Amino acid sequence: MNITEAQQEVFNDLEHSARRASREKEESANAALSAAKLTDEEAGRLKEHIAGSEVTINLNVEKEIEVAGANRLLIDVLLEGRNRDRPEAYLLNTWQTGTSGGQVPPYGGGRDAFETVGCGYRKFTIPPSWQDIRDRPRYGALNLFASTTGVSSGSYGKVALTLHPNVTRAATVTFEDSVQSNNPNLQIGTLEHFDHLLADFHDRQTTMWDVWCEELLKVSRGLKSSMPTLYWEIQIHGEIDFTADVSFLRVGYADLFGTPVGEKVKSWADLHRWPLIWGYKSQVIVDPTVFPAQGVPDDSSWRWPHLWVSSEEADTARVVFGNCWLELEKQRSGLEKQRPVLSASEYRSRKRALLSSYWTDLWSTMPFPLRSEPTLRSNQETLETTLRELTLRYGGE
Repeated sequence: MNITEAQQEVFNDLEHSARRASREKEESANAALSAAKLTDEEAGRLKEHIAGSEVTINLNVEKEIEVAGANRLLIDVLLEGRNRDRPEAYLLNTWQTGTSGGQVPPYGGGRDAFETVGCGYRKFTIPPSWQDIRDRPRYGALNLFASTTGVSSGSYGKVALTLHPNVTRAATVTFEDSVQSNNPNLQIGTLEHFDHLLADFHDRQTTMWDVWCEELLKVSRGLKSSMPTLYWEIQIHGEIDFTADVSFLRVGYADLFGTPVGEKVKSWADLHRWPLIWGYKSQVIVDPTVFPAQGVPDDSSWRWPHLWVSSEEADTARVVFGNCWLELEKQRSGLEKQRPVLSASEYRSRKRALLSSYWTDLWSTMPFPLRSEPTLRSNQETLETTLRELTLRYGGE
């Protein structure tokens, strides 16, 4: 990850403050965890889970953005490098793109105020310099509850960049949205120093603290949780390099599988040599038609320390996957044609049944190493470790 001098200076100051604040609130945080009836071992497990949780950035690839005076889908802008054999190398921040998963911030507004007053970035000149704009953070979230489509996928998009753990070396965290928060004393921590966040979270969320601890502890043990994900925001003080800093993509099956936009997302993954994971409810499937299936130079099969699929299984998986894609694409089109004569509830019911049926068929025919459930924690960790190894070994070549 490329970190400018200004970004490094800001992060160093924030880390120093977080270390001090966390140390001062360590006793309070431990008391809050004890009040939730967690043993010392369970409290340690919960903290380790937070520190090691996946960092994701969800993108609404179907959103229209203005480029050179014309409205274009975000996925088309991201893919345009394919045509000139020079894909965009870095994820731009909100100020650089003029777009956001939420509201495009005004200068001097909520996000600008958080970044200048809360973080310590230099105030923009008018007009702002490109360097000052470039220095501002990128925003993501901690996938604390192991969502198969990333965090806040409902509002921020169904495609999630799953980042390599190295991004946390220049990342800060807040337990709520840094802009929408009504907390005038918003606490900022890091993934090494966050006891003050736990103590503050306990004080502000007293009624749900016990349940939150219990459910998060379940997830840390590889069990399912029915609790909606609470928003823990990550601020990344550096430029996210698509080649070095992205491990794989998480994509929402229900929204994009068997759609033209979904096909473009697959092409985007191929372009950057990222593995792609389709997520549906608590299950995930590695797409066998994109990298590493077609990007890894292997004569007979995929052979890795944690993943082995025979060439015959790989060929079968690709055929089955491709056929399922085409069939669901036709079924989606047919359902959309019927939509004007269906009630809203009937349309939703038919769509749910259609998606569930095709996913069940796809899941049952995929070889085991290409499918996983986050509830089987060892299996999920093995899968994600393997995908990161593949990306680091062959991504971007």
